[in-house]
Amino acid sequence: MQPGNHPTDNARAAISGVLAGNAPNGIAPADCGEWAETVSAVFEGYAGGGTDGARRVWATIAKANPGAARLVADDGAGWGPVLPFYSPDLPEFPLDAFPDWLREYCEAVTETMQTPPDLAGMVALSVLSAACGGRVEVRVKEGWEEPVNVFTVVGLPPGTGKSPVFRAMTGPIVMFERQQLEKSEQEIASAQMRRDVLEARIRDAKTRAAKQQGENALRQAYAEIDEMIAELNALIVPARPKYIVDDITPEAVASTLADQGGRLAVLSSEGDIFSIMAGRYSSGAPNIGVYKKGHAGDEIRVDRKTRSEVIARPALTMGITTQPEVMRQFGQNSTFRSEGLLARFFYALPKSNVGSRRPDTDPIPVETRNTYYHRLLNLLENVNSGNSGNSGNRIEGADQVNSGNSEKNIYIDDSRYIYYLEISETGKKLFLQFKAWVEPQLGPYGAMNHMADWANKLPGAVLRVAGLLHLATVGVYAPHNSHNSHNSHNSQNTIDDATIARAIRFANYFIPHAQAAYAEIGADPSVEGARLVLRWVEKFEVRQFTKRQCYQGVKGTLKRADDLDPVLSLLCDHGYIREVETAERGGPGRKPSAIYDVNPIVFDAPHNSHNSHNSNNQPSGASFEALPSTEYKAPTWRAIGGYDE
Repeated sequence: MQPGNHPTDNARAAISGVLAGNAPNGIAPADCGEWAETVSAVFEGYAGGGTDGARRVWATIAKANPGAARLVADDGAGWGPVLPFYSPDLPEFPLDAFPDWLREYCEAVTETMQTPPDLAGMVALSVLSAACGGRVEVRVKEGWEEPVNVFTVVGLPPGTGKSPVFRAMTGPIVMFERQQLEKSEQEIASAQMRRDVLEARIRDAKTRAAKQQGENALRQAYAEIDEMIAELNALIVPARPKYIVDDITPEAVASTLADQGGRLAVLSSEGDIFSIMAGRYSSGAPNIGVYKKGHAGDEIRVDRKTRSEVIARPALTMGITTQPEVMRQFGQNSTFRSEGLLARFFYALPKSNVGSRRPDTDPIPVETRNTYYHRLLNLLENVNSGNSGNSGNRIEGADQVNSGNSEKNIYIDDSRYIYYLEISETGKKLFLQFKAWVEPQLGPYGAMNHMADWANKLPGAVLRVAGLLHLATVGVYAPHNSHNSHNSHNSQNTIDDATIARAIRFANYFIPHAQAAYAEIGADPSVEGARLVLRWVEKFEVRQFTKRQCYQGVKGTLKRADDLDPVLSLLCDHGYIREVETAERGGPGRKPSAIYDVNPIVFDAPHNSHNSHNSNNQPSGASFEALPSTEYKAPTWRAIGGYDE
């Protein structure tokens, strides 16, 4: 809808769109004539509380002003406004934005296991992050660096194949961890043996020193003990390599990060980690500091009676697949939202294909699988070359890095341990255009105002994904002077504009999925039941029904007739149905079942927004398109809607 139409039409389109779960569509309150104040109030409700906030404001307005109610739904029969349930048609994961070897494997996994492509794609991002996080950062300019570790979560119902896909995607990291553990066992055992011997020698020397007579003899004994203590302090027993953890407490995450040089991946095909973060083992007190700092790369200091640890540049990866209900519980934790944990995740809520899966699929081609394993193992080997446990970090090819250094790498604040990726000038220009595009959408009428905590991190997320795509495409290359924070510019350590454009494609995927996730977080459990009833109503064109008839129509899903009560109440609140007033019948016998009329607007196709994944609808939410290379002007919230002020 373009401004210039009748103000009433503009107002109807603006309000209906927001109530349907979409962002403000570019129509300004000033374009709505006498309805300007009403539209502004609904937009303010959206800005403060998303779709639910807008609906609460509208319900109040419609109740007080019947004329406003008829603005959205006026069929002459006194029906009030319809408040659709938020069910956007979400975009499919852009597997084609991956390099060929990764795309082909994800496609093969998706086809063989008959799962949504989003599942393999999101886990693939987590696997790349686990391989490269903590060793590589993207530098926009001096002082503006972004690490490449990411947090991802996929929500799918039980029985949709999450676990087998997870195993297929994480296989190379599991294999690499096992290989590194086997290689390090002898070194660890030898170092532990030498440490044990030194500790025994120190104990013996102390016993002898206690029996010495004379000042000179004591001085000589002390010097001998001091020398052995210094040798003991320099003798580090390497930690056993550990790249992946699952069921782990926040305290153990911090300790493991310290042992592993600041790098770790929490990868799980279940969502148990969320309940642990929420305080399962700590009397219900959430403990999320290590996760926030591990995502941002902020220094972690742990000082307790039993341990004292410092991790200067932690890089934590999280890749979780779980059920939507677990995601909902995760999101409804007020601490997680208020302290910014929710804002750090990439979300995916793909449509389940259960009910349409083929049983006769071919296995993953051997060559495709071998290529995937070879490329990832190569990436892991190069990124981790020279690093066993916490004994030092070196990128393959950097002969001068950490040469002969056996110092315990718990304090990793030296830039020589980080391999920096630069951005080409055209790539940087495109990225800054995207960043400028995001900014106005965080404002009062912006499409992402209600989740500005998440959207504020979106430009940085694009850089992280761009870094991962670059590494997956060209691998890791560190010149001999990589210990210098300024790597020389070449095609192997410079992210080009095409890679930035691919990363922005991922952002266009993440935006509507994050909007859906934030809506799901606040969803009423009765919503799915309401959608089920509406599907029954539409399929059989039911214009009026009793509660008993409705239960017969949907009882395969709802166990008891009483389960319909909150569902029908919700449908009434949203304006889809209304209870018919009937005269009470006297005498004995069962009370007659309640009768409900159906709002005629339900049968009007444009209003069927409760149908999830409607192929005729475009994905809701904002989407950035690469702009021409002419002088760039940051769009306003109106310009995003398709026209300039």
